[in-house]
Amino acid sequence: MEANPARDGIQLQSRTLSHYLVTRKVAELVGAMERLHSFRREWLVELPSFRLPATWRTLLAALRTAEAATPWDVVLLEDRSDEVNAVAVRGAGLQREVLRLQVAARAVTAWLYGATADCGAAADVLCRALTGVARSDEPGSVPVRFWHQGSDGTAVDSLRRIHCPRFAEIADNYPGVRGSLERLVVLALPWEHGRLIFWHGPPGTGKTWALRALIREWSALSPEVITDPEPFFASNAYLQQVLLADPPSQPSSEGRYVTEEERPRLFILEDAPQLVLQESRGALGSRIGNLLSMTDGILGQGLRAIFLITTNEKVSRVDPAIRRPGRCLQELELPGFSAEQARSWLEARGLSEVARLQVEGDRSLAELYELFHRGTHTPRPVETRMGFSARER
Repeated sequence: MEANPARDGIQLQSRTLSHYLVTRKVAELVGAMERLHSFRREWLVELPSFRLPATWRTLLAALRTAEAATPWDVVLLEDRSDEVNAVAVRGAGLQREVLRLQVAARAVTAWLYGATADCGAAADVLCRALTGVARSDEPGSVPVRFWHQGSDGTAVDSLRRIHCPRFAEIADNYPGVRGSLERLVVLALPWEHGRLIFWHGPPGTGKTWALRALIREWSALSPEVITDPEPFFASNAYLQQVLLADPPSQPSSEGRYVTEEERPRLFILEDAPQLVLQESRGALGSRIGNLLSMTDGILGQGLRAIFLITTNEKVSRVDPAIRRPGRCLQELELPGFSAEQARSWLEARGLSEVARLQVEGDRSLAELYELFHRGTHTPRPVETRMGFSARER
């Protein structure tokens, strides 16, 4: 359990030292165990900073109440403004269990260590206690996990909330492919129909907004964005770390937390042309091979995961292996608007005059929104000020 090397910046160095002290304490407590089982659980929450200490006390009280016969003893506690870190232990010898708990504004994470597989039972106690913790009720705010490869080659993740609309709110932005997208978003078990979604089309046709709507509609899946697709498929170690990581637990519509074992995963790779172009086959053959193997090969067996790739490249340049029949859950080109479709889109928003005067040929969705905002914006009159005045005699 080595600490990360020091990083640039005083704040990051302090943070690294803090985590080093926590991991060193855990290492001291579990170092004498001949056999070690470990569990990691993560729960998505939305907590104001002043609630962090109270949430920590609630979790500790739940553990002590549920396990009254063998109480937990807190041996290290760091109460900071942005997170609470604690190490607790109970039992001794082969019956010892160690808990490392981190309570932060967007996630609560628990690491449990013990000599027997039963040590993970405390995670269920924490899960029940967290059910009543305040969470964000902001409509359309969805937690998304972002992955990148760290400087030491390991997988690094972070959680961030992004706004995602319902598909019904943006459905008229896709007049040519609306039916295809509607059939996709209503699938209950999409990974059983295929594990690769491939969207392509010119820039500005709304691929990202369609992706956000899909994340919202497929709320049962854990959305995870791979920000560096090429290193992801090039490094087997990085790839395996991401695939074997547990997705975070999240509240379900019934009010309970959905555990990582229950959550399928949606891996998102935006604007990744080098993974799908036919001319990349020679130089990047192993990376494309890993992608294909994860979607319908041995590597993907047992994974409840879907890979969604978007690109602006022309479909004629795409590797035929990507588009092989039966491989894609959906292959879809998101086109622009014809002149008639563009005029209808603007007229539905009360801009008939703009539609009549400014739409003569095909338009992208981005261009229509530009016309819409320009047409609904009324500029303030400019007051002309003169540097002199004239007075009649």
